[in-house]
Amino acid sequence: MIIDNLKNLEKYVGGSGYVAKAMEIISSLDLENLEVGKYILEEGKLFYMIQQYDSHKWEDGKFETHNKFTDIQLVIKGEEIITFAERNSLNEKIPYNEVKDITYYDDSVRGEDFILREGDFMILEPNDGHKPGNSITDPVPVKKLVFKVISE
Repeated sequence: MIIDNLKNLEKYVGGSGYVAKAMEIISSLDLENLEVGKYILEEGKLFYMIQQYDSHKWEDGKFETHNKFTDIQLVIKGEEIITFAERNSLNEKIPYNEVKDITYYDDSVRGEDFILREGDFMILEPNDGHKPGNSITDPVPVKKLVFKVISE
């Protein structure tokens, strides 16, 4: 897991691999004006989603992991807590769905909370359990980019 801010994006651009390619694309996007939806760049390997929702109570979220994709979760507007926990510390609740590339876990592990505000992003590898969208205090509107990058 890596957590950083867009002001440091140049550290991630220019390398090889799909994460570097995603970061180059992010650096060229007009994030504020992107419409909600799914944008496929390379079928099965590289795509992103623009999401809008209200953050929620921690108890209302779910821990998840992925097998195929690395997530880059970037808060465009608003703020949220993403809770992190290693996959091997979590207890499976809903088995792996290969089509959606997701496994869900119960809340028996608290994990570690990270606050993401506008411009902050988190890179989550497949073994990185994460529970996104949690409110810091009261629910707030969030606009977020979630980039899905095939793990290498």
